[in-house]
Amino acid sequence: MPENSISQNQASRNVWVLAEYRDDELLEVTLEMLGDARQLANKLGSQVEVILPGVKTEGFVPQLGQFEADRVYQIEHPLLEHYSTDAYLKVAVELVQKHQPSIFILPGTPNGQDLASCLAARLRTPLVSDCVILKVDDKGQLEAVSPGYGDKIYIRIACSGQPLLITLRPGVVGVEKPKKGREPEVVKVAPELNSQDVRTRLVDYIPGDPRQIDLVEADRIVGGGRGVGGPEGFQLLEKVADLLGAAIGGTRVAVDNRWIPFERQIGQTGKTIAPKLYLTAGISGASHHLLGAKDSEVIIAINTDPNANIFKNAQLKVCADLHQVLPQLAAKLEKLIGEDK
Repeated sequence: MPENSISQNQASRNVWVLAEYRDDELLEVTLEMLGDARQLANKLGSQVEVILPGVKTEGFVPQLGQFEADRVYQIEHPLLEHYSTDAYLKVAVELVQKHQPSIFILPGTPNGQDLASCLAARLRTPLVSDCVILKVDDKGQLEAVSPGYGDKIYIRIACSGQPLLITLRPGVVGVEKPKKGREPEVVKVAPELNSQDVRTRLVDYIPGDPRQIDLVEADRIVGGGRGVGGPEGFQLLEKVADLLGAAIGGTRVAVDNRWIPFERQIGQTGKTIAPKLYLTAGISGASHHLLGAKDSEVIIAINTDPNANIFKNAQLKVCADLHQVLPQLAAKLEKLIGEDK
């Protein structure tokens, strides 16, 4: 048996989740993973355990309890304040070998994907990346569904071996409503780390251009469709996006006409989004587009057609010409931003 592998007859059936956060806020994908983990654990008759590395992370524990975590491994060390492959990998390997979970779900973010691949190699254990559906069959075997060939097909994978490593695509599963009353057990872990264990360090954090951030990760998105009319119309959207700190997206028509690149497409054949705000302009609301935007918390729609399908899904409906509305909106936002400075 390889040195770092885990004997299946010694492994537990608990389901683990790696919590990821930013600026004192849990990433939404962490809550999505907890929802899936809870369903898997219920089927397996096991518990949901959260791996929480960092510094001063106790503030996250109550929220993790609201999303049905049974136990939280709070791993505190100065070298874990910011993600690094070396530090996180050493801690994760030691914890997995000691507690031997059945399934370990990590976020399908750049950090989560990086750690998952390194952890799979170190433990010599299976990894299924970019999953959108997880379930346990009647025999207790995990089945995962993952897109392939540029999201053109979906692949169902039957998984065996322990621990099973999974990365979950953000923004696909959706977040369950929080529940009150559950207080997770907190297990504090003091890892043995020193500066020689970490070969890289964070020098500075430079926020990216919000307009170009991956749509899956964006909290605010401004999207355009056929009604925008062309590249000039998208310049209006970009100005509003700048003022809102939002990413730019659009429909397949906008991509086909080369008004925006393919990676900016929202819908069944594009990105699945779950922003807090989705402002649409000139989008009629075709079913394949709405399928990719259905998890948006608030949709504001601007369209000249009072019968546009997008209005059925919008919380705020503006039946007007976007070329008149957007300049007024931009002027109002500029005024508000100027008053705040």
